[in-house]
Amino acid sequence: MRFTRIIITLILASFSVSYVAASNFFDEPLPVNESLPSVVTVEYASNAVGSQDKYFYVDHGLQFGNRLQLGFGSTSYDAQIDDTVSYSFGFTGDPLNELNFGFSYNFLERDDIVIGLRMRKDTALASATWQQEDWLFSFKPQISNILLQARDANANRGIRSPGFELSASYFGLNGFSLSANHAKFSYSNNIEFLKAIALRTGQFDESRTSAAIDYNIDWGSVGLEWQRNVAIDNIDVYDVALVNVFLILSDNWFAQGRLGSPSGGSVNTEGFGSLALSYSW
Repeated sequence: MRFTRIIITLILASFSVSYVAASNFFDEPLPVNESLPSVVTVEYASNAVGSQDKYFYVDHGLQFGNRLQLGFGSTSYDAQIDDTVSYSFGFTGDPLNELNFGFSYNFLERDDIVIGLRMRKDTALASATWQQEDWLFSFKPQISNILLQARDANANRGIRSPGFELSASYFGLNGFSLSANHAKFSYSNNIEFLKAIALRTGQFDESRTSAAIDYNIDWGSVGLEWQRNVAIDNIDVYDVALVNVFLILSDNWFAQGRLGSPSGGSVNTEGFGSLALSYSW
């Protein structure tokens, strides 16, 4: 039962489609008036061309089951081709409630010397999550303000990008869980300029779609995932196949691992892997 609550909290800390059903994860019901534990997570990811990602998340339980979420991330290459820094903070109600609302703010700053651009992206998101028996649904509208600046000039380009994300999960298959996600984005101006950047960097998606299946057992879970990324104005498409593993190391320690293999697309993408370690209290 404790493991069920921990897994829900760990996924909350990922700042993505961030919820798992509050019952039937290991075919055990959750107590009605019990809150989730707090979790701190460190994560490291790398790929075959030398990209290194480091992340730090805190998902802290507050009164009445509310959650405060903080995150920091950085990305760098061996040759210092690209440096990215990101920050996140968010607040949600009790994720064990049938209906739950939240909001978050994400900041990302990227310096790419290959294409000679600095990018700053500020994103505000809201979330609404509804769970009923073996089902969970969520809707996340968002709005991003993107500022692009040439490294060798003072010219700036400002872009407004609204979007949304829909997800659904089902947990009633005797240990198996299914999930699907779709996100859609649009851009206010400078479309041709963004298309040129997207072809060289893989940024500025028009849509992202994913589907996953996981099998949950006593020591954790193992699963397969498929993702499709479509660049702005449908100029490029690539897929990613992933293997996800979650391990219960003790009552308080947990590990998560991912291996991914991209295919298709015009950007030179390589296989990647990540490892995360989490502590709950």
